[in-house]
Amino acid sequence: EATAVAVAISAVDLPFRAEARAALTKILDAMSPEQRRRAAEVAGRVWVNGPASRGRWARILDDALRERRVVRVDYEDGAGVLTEDRAIEPMAFARTRLDWHLLAWCRLRDAGRWFRLDRIRSARLTRELAPPRDLRETFGPPPEHAQPITLGG
Repeated sequence: EATAVAVAISAVDLPFRAEARAALTKILDAMSPEQRRRAAEVAGRVWVNGPASRGRWARILDDALRERRVVRVDYEDGAGVLTEDRAIEPMAFARTRLDWHLLAWCRLRDAGRWFRLDRIRSARLTRELAPPRDLRETFGPPPEHAQPITLGG
C-alpha cells in the first residue's frame, strides 16, 4: 500500500504536489530500508509518458484553489494574445489528455473559463476571497476524459 501511494505521488505532477511530497517523505521514513528498496524497484517499473507539467505558477494556483482566493494572471491565449492582470477565481483543476487546465470564474468575461496552465505567464495571489460558485452550474458535468477524483470507497 505504501508503495502504491509512493508511486502515485511520484509519477504525476498533481495539484498540491508540495504537500504530497511531504507526505511521501513521511511514508518513506516509516518504511524499513528493505521496504524502501522494494518500493523504489517497483516504482522503476512504472513508466509514464512524461508528466504534464503544471508550470511555475502551480504552487500559487494550488493555494488559491485551496483557500478560495482570487488570483491575478497574465494569460496568453491560443492565438498568442496576452491579457494582463486578469482577475480570476479558481474553482478546479483538470487534466485532459496532455494538458493541465485551471477552471476559473473570469471576472473579465463574467463567465467560467478553462485556462491552460502552460499559457499562464504570471500569477499573483490576492488576499481577496472568491465568492462561492457551483462548479457544475458554471461548467456543466465534467468531460468523460477528465472525471473528478474521489476519496474513499
